Amino acid sequence: MRAIRFIRSAGAGLGLAAAVSLFAAPSLAQTASDPESAGMGAAAALATLVYAPVKLAWATTGGVVGGLAYVFTGGNADVAIPILESSVYGDYYLTPSQLRGDEPIEFIGRTSADAPHVASDGIPLAGDRAASADEAGSESGY
Repeated sequence: MRAIRFIRSAGAGLGLAAAVSLFAAPSLAQTASDPESAGMGAAAALATLVYAPVKLAWATTGGVVGGLAYVFTGGNADVAIPILESSVYGDYYLTPSQLRGDEPIEFIGRTSADAPHVASDGIPLAGDRAASADEAGSESGY
């Protein structure tokens, strides 16, 4: 019974990945005026056909492992959240700029520990290491 549910879920995930790659990436290529950009859009769509199912499998596995980590640690979210963030966050489709190397491909998502601690106005928060180093430097007179 579980195997059938898994197969259905995997099939639905593959269908979603195919739909995203067939409709999202080619629309990016339609805005381009030169053949190279259109070719990169098509390449991104084809690469997404391979990339998206792998990413969906990674995210699903991370969701299961993160959930099990939460359960087996007695509800400790500090253990489960980094697992969930690193597996679920990230890119689910590829763009032409990623294929050219202009932007990084984030297969493994950034965790909240990796993200800079910046307020909405762009000023680093006091607990951030960079902010602490700036404060220490300004207090010492350097």
